[in-house]
Amino acid sequence: MLKDENLTDKIRCDILVHQAKLAENQGEYLQALEYLKVVESVKLETASNPNQSARLRPLFAHKNLTSKLHIFYNMGMLYWKDAKSKLARQYFEAALQQKGSDDELATVLNSYGRFEFGFGNIQQALNYLQKAVQLAKDDELLSDCTKNLSMIREHVR
Repeated sequence: MLKDENLTDKIRCDILVHQAKLAENQGEYLQALEYLKVVESVKLETASNPNQSARLRPLFAHKNLTSKLHIFYNMGMLYWKDAKSKLARQYFEAALQQKGSDDELATVLNSYGRFEFGFGNIQQALNYLQKAVQLAKDDELLSDCTKNLSMIREHVR
């Protein structure tokens, strides 16, 4: 299917991202990373819709394809799960450099804050989570960011 000449690069990449998510859900982190590396090698414009919540985005929707922000974020999460902190940090940073909705950026900051907290970088974690709380518009995301920020503040006391 991916070799179909009628598929655009954007659609091909979106399929690969979804295959990566499936591989991740099955615990196949290295396979998921391989899919995302292929996607990363393709120069895509950001295809994010700032009016649609990242959490509510359907698996696939016409003209609503995966952005570089999502690709880099997913790679950061996979490297984190695979205990490759340097690469995880690199991809979280890359995700934050991409254009995206406030909720998309808040999602990255929320995870990046938890990541930094896990490595004992308390001040950096607080900074990321405070930014996430400021950006989050989606109620569920805001609740999650606020909970994580409160947890770290409690830890500092």
